[in-house]
Amino acid sequence: MAEHDPAAGVTMAACRAAVSRHLADTLLVTPRDVRIVKGSWLVKAGSGKISRDENRRRYLAQFRQPE
Repeated sequence: MAEHDPAAGVTMAACRAAVSRHLADTLLVTPRDVRIVKGSWLVKAGSGKISRDENRRRYLAQFRQPE
């Protein structure tokens, strides 16, 4: 998950490709699913840190179909 900033002048598709490439180059993994979401989609705690649990729930609810 990454938030898209239209002011950066990068398309969502280019952003997705850059995230995938970065993960492959730095962590040597190929992500199964890269989602670029609109700004302010990710839930952050009061300290500004990304809430992993809440964002995982949102991701599963919005992007994964029940099996």
